[in-house]
Amino acid sequence: MTVRIKGVTVELNGTEYVIPPIALGALEQLQSRIGAFDGNVQDAKQISTVIDCAHSALKRNYPDMTREEVADLIDIGNMNEVFAAVMDVSGLKRKEQEAAQAGGSSGGGLSFGAMIAHVCASTGWTWDYVADNLDLPRIGYLNDYWREHPPVHILVASYMGIKPSSSPVQSETDEAEAIGMLGGGELSEDEFNALLKAKGII
Repeated sequence: MTVRIKGVTVELNGTEYVIPPIALGALEQLQSRIGAFDGNVQDAKQISTVIDCAHSALKRNYPDMTREEVADLIDIGNMNEVFAAVMDVSGLKRKEQEAAQAGGSSGGGLSFGAMIAHVCASTGWTWDYVADNLDLPRIGYLNDYWREHPPVHILVASYMGIKPSSSPVQSETDEAEAIGMLGGGELSEDEFNALLKAKGII
């Protein structure tokens, strides 16, 4: 079977499955439970977290797969391996490493609402479309592109001298970083018009 979304291949009960990243909408719902996970195979709540995370990821490639079917594939022996695979492919393992290197915690830094709002404003996609179809790795690719080609609302914010709020959202897609794509400074009128012309807006 050809899968729709690339991911990590994991063998479960003798069959190989491609686990893709968890979509932003599901990740937002699971965030607090993921943060509380410590690998305790005796804790029913943590077992449930692994099943729900794996199901949220797998159903993107296997839409007909039920939670019960996923639960039948996961046992005490592979539970932590499955969870680690889901976290790694979803970009959360990298986030945790980056937070540790910065001396912080990854638990409260991600604002999925801000991420989704930023993508909607930048692309014109609907909230539900972004929540169901984008994930952290894809957000990363979009950010890489937007650093070189900032969205119009970011150009306008920079031109108008609009600064982030006093409590900026700490995520790759918050307005502070987006404005930082332009070097953190304000654009002159000539620079602003030149950027708009380069993008074919005027």
